[in-house]
Amino acid sequence: MNRQEAYQQKLQANMDEWQAKIDQLKAKAKQEKSDVRIQMDKELEKIRAKQDEARERLRAVSQASGDSWEELKKGTDRAFDEVSESVKSAYNKLKNA
Repeated sequence: MNRQEAYQQKLQANMDEWQAKIDQLKAKAKQEKSDVRIQMDKELEKIRAKQDEARERLRAVSQASGDSWEELKKGTDRAFDEVSESVKSAYNKLKNA
């Protein structure tokens, strides 16, 4: 396995982990009062948008040839960090609700 494939696998694992956490957030939010559910729906919508961007960046990395994927890595890492932070933030907001 080359570095590009290993990087793609790491990113895919992150995406799978996020989806599991998002599913947990949805389940927990359903058990809360309506104002908390509304707030979580807004948070989840923001996360979905960031997930879509991260998914597009992963697709670009997977389609890149040669070493050109290295040029995409910085922006891809930033997009993935944003999703991770958004998921953590949503968890904290739900916890403190």
